[in-house]
Amino acid sequence: RFDAFEEEAVVGLDDEDDGDGPRGGASGAKWDQFAENKRRFGVVSSFNEEEYTTKLNTKDPRYAERARRAAALAAEIERGESSNVHVRMERGMEQEHDYDEEALYGAVIS
Repeated sequence: RFDAFEEEAVVGLDDEDDGDGPRGGASGAKWDQFAENKRRFGVVSSFNEEEYTTKLNTKDPRYAERARRAAALAAEIERGESSNVHVRMERGMEQEHDYDEEALYGAVIS
């Protein structure tokens, strides 16, 4: 049954959480979702990152300059103002309204 499976997975994560899971932890060990899915559920993934993105050539002479430019653009974007409440929260900006969780995550707000 699906409900039992879902409950088992949720309980299993909480019961076995040693702090190294997706919630982070003090040991600094990296959590591997693919290894965990194989261990818990016998699911083997064929995920290959290169099928979804372009591999960066860090040896390209232009790489350092492009990386600096990308970091500068990211910083500029993150400093910018936004009227979106979720973006404002991510950037640590002051909120215009005091929304409750239902308004923030369960409803459409403008």
